[in-house]
Order: sequence, then C-alpha cells, then structure tokens
Amino acid sequence: MDASQGSLALAADYHNGMLSLIIPFGIWGVLSILWFLVAGSWVMYSNAKFGPPELYYPNSFLMVLFMWETANFISCFGGLQIASQLSTFIGYLGLSIALNNGVCRPGGEVIEELPS
Repeated sequence: MDASQGSLALAADYHNGMLSLIIPFGIWGVLSILWFLVAGSWVMYSNAKFGPPELYYPNSFLMVLFMWETANFISCFGGLQIASQLSTFIGYLGLSIALNNGVCRPGGEVIEELPS
C-alpha cells in the first residue's frame, strides 16, 4: 500500500459486505449478521407462503427484495459503513412483519382439541 491509498484504508471502504464485517468486527460480527440474514429470510419466506392470500404479491415482492439485497451484500456490493445498507434489510423485514401482524404460520394445524 502506498501513500495514495492511505485515505481508502482510513475510510475502511472495502466495497464488499463481508469484508466490511470481517475486518472491523471479526468472526462474531460475521456470525451475527449471518444469523440476522438467515432469520430474516425465514420470516420473509413464512410470510410469503403462509400469509393472507390478499397479501401474496406484496409479501413475495418484499421477499425478493430482501433476497436481492442479501445476495448483493454477500457477493460484491455493500458495506456497513453506510447505514442505509443495513436499514434496507431492516426496513423490508419490518414492513413484512407489520403487514402480516407478525410471522405467519401454517393455518391448518390443530394444536389442541376443545371438548364439545
């Protein structure tokens, strides 16, 4: 690294989501974000599959947006130095939870039969 690249190293602008996690936060930062992405993907899938029929298209659209952002973050684009990168994940997830009043579950299961 020469003197002309010093400002890039100071800015910690790695242009990659995983590098922007590994270098400053280590393995624990990577594991926490991966946990968030897996749990968020599960919530988005559950809401798209088991949500109300009238919300099928909005739920599917939000799930695709979340997966697209996840793929971009892991593969090449992204970085946590910009707060908007992480807020898009949280925004899509929060909107899906707000639209569906939580996480949707399969509706046909009988948990406990009441005596008649």
